[in-house]
Amino acid sequence: MWGGPVLFDFFAGYGQAMVALADAIKKIVKLESEASIAIICREEKTANNIYKAIEFLNESRLILKGEFEFTPGVDVTTVEQVKGLEFDYVVIPDADSHVYKEDPFSRRLFHVAVTRAVHQLWVFSTAKPSLIIREYDPKKELVCLGS
Repeated sequence: MWGGPVLFDFFAGYGQAMVALADAIKKIVKLESEASIAIICREEKTANNIYKAIEFLNESRLILKGEFEFTPGVDVTTVEQVKGLEFDYVVIPDADSHVYKEDPFSRRLFHVAVTRAVHQLWVFSTAKPSLIIREYDPKKELVCLGS
């Protein structure tokens, strides 16, 4: 079974993004209670902030030292924690130009993050989107440099 198209969204602010994220998680959990969802951040600080924003969701866990339970729910984590793992749904919440710069190291990290999704990938930005994302058309899939 093939997954859905890659989604990209831009939010005018962090609060708006967190509301959308929480709503999306609630919908996924309601429709697919056995799904694994990973919110993959580049930095621990971002992972901590996002976890604080969604920790009211019973299904959420903050994973910063590889302590994955491999059970349904939402793991908020960092890129360095997920290499070699797969999740049904992956969210990249910090696809901003100041986070993923246009350099080889950032491209590798972004590649690791986006390739963890089995069924669906959702990438969003709350600032200027990363230049790694070179082309976006809502009717097409997201195209990344180096893909």
